[in-house]
Amino acid sequence: MTKLDEKKLEIDFLQKQFFVSLAVMFALLSWMATHYMNANLLILSLAFVAFFFSAGFVVVVHKRIKLLIREVREL
Repeated sequence: MTKLDEKKLEIDFLQKQFFVSLAVMFALLSWMATHYMNANLLILSLAFVAFFFSAGFVVVVHKRIKLLIREVREL
């Protein structure tokens, strides 16, 4: 397997992680918006924390994808 193929596979894998993380973010946001009155404060707080961890993960993965795309351009 060439270096270019490895980079492309890594980008593909990271893109999947990126979109799954976005889906988790939107699911948590929609759940919090619909259940904020009925949900236990602890569960709502944990969902809020998970939302921000997921958002941070999206940012990190996006930066990694951009870095890998630059590396692919150089190859």
